[in-house]
Amino acid sequence: HTDHTFLWTDRQNVVGFWFAIDDVTTVNGRLWVKPGGHRPPVGSRFGRTENDAPTMWTEVHDPAPYPVDDSVPAKADCRHAGPVAGHPAEPVP
Repeated sequence: HTDHTFLWTDRQNVVGFWFAIDDVTTVNGRLWVKPGGHRPPVGSRFGRTENDAPTMWTEVHDPAPYPVDDSVPAKADCRHAGPVAGHPAEPVP
């Protein structure tokens, strides 16, 4: 998935930061990213209803699942990525 799906802005100009509480490795939860994953357009948008009710909706622009088979572990201890940088939602072997 891309975080931009959940952290929507009309211009894709937001930067997200992930901070590890503990040292991370590829075994215990290192962030995986897809090289160049920030280039494709956002496939879906997740948001609240008009009256701000807790019901959520998803606007799907591209129903194809986000490919993660070429994802790689982030190589820095502290890594920043824009919300459009693709990364898996589940652990990657």
